Amino acid sequence: MAAAADAPWEGIAAFLNIASWDVSSAAESQIFRTIEAWLADPKDLRRVQVALHVEVIPFMKQGADPAVLEQVLAKVAATFPETAPRCRHVLGQAQMLKR
Repeated sequence: MAAAADAPWEGIAAFLNIASWDVSSAAESQIFRTIEAWLADPKDLRRVQVALHVEVIPFMKQGADPAVLEQVLAKVAATFPETAPRCRHVLGQAQMLKR
């Protein structure tokens, strides 16, 4: 994020979506852990926006408690109300994947 200080969050999210296909498994895991950390502790709207628009469902690892995602997204939406529609979208995607 520091290296892309002037880039819009949409561009960073697009870059991470592309990069996640072309990096090692370890690097991909690091991207996903970072995204989850940004959402779990929503202090920076720009980082939250990136995390919500990367094409991965956070907190959905094998055996994960689905309630964690709901709790995290509720906190994000309460902290940054403008993200509430996207939080609902991500939650809907997660629910579709569980079926």
